[in-house]
Amino acid sequence: VQIEGGYTYAGQWKGDVRHGHGLLTRPDGMRYEGAFVDGKTHGRGTFRDSDGNTYEGQWDMDQMHGYGKYIDIENSTYEGEWSRNVKSGRGIEVYHDGAR
Repeated sequence: VQIEGGYTYAGQWKGDVRHGHGLLTRPDGMRYEGAFVDGKTHGRGTFRDSDGNTYEGQWDMDQMHGYGKYIDIENSTYEGEWSRNVKSGRGIEVYHDGAR
């Protein structure tokens, strides 16, 4: 289903709101697949931005929050705790050259 802003959504609905499991994509390559609650990413899901950076983990009302793994396009990674889109708490960051 084509929705606002050029997005395409395939998945579950509650009335006219994304709710349950779904796949949200944008023409520039951005995509999110996972849980939605009342139209927002919430629960477990995987996000890839238009540059190819990815985050797989927990979401809370459209924000990376809880435990997750981020991999950037240079293959540097961070796996650990997130709070409102910010690395926060315990985690391991490994840069593309292997440095920690």
